[in-house]
Amino acid sequence: MLQYKVQEIPKDIIHASVEDMVMDGKQWRWDKFVHLVPFDAVIVVASYLPPCDGLMEGTMHWRNSPGGDFSIGLHIRNKRLG
Repeated sequence: MLQYKVQEIPKDIIHASVEDMVMDGKQWRWDKFVHLVPFDAVIVVASYLPPCDGLMEGTMHWRNSPGGDFSIGLHIRNKRLG
């Protein structure tokens, strides 16, 4: 996916978690990442409600990460590999 990125991913967010991309536990922080990834990735993110305390029990786990945390860098690496 690196070859399709819109622009370089800033070092301060390349390993950002999902929680880092949610504002006030209620809405996505689109301003932080929408301009960095392809439109199809934005559509996928938009199809999910941001994690919110009290909205659901348990935790979200991203299957492509050893620790379950989502990062843009890991997403790009996984897309490139397969």
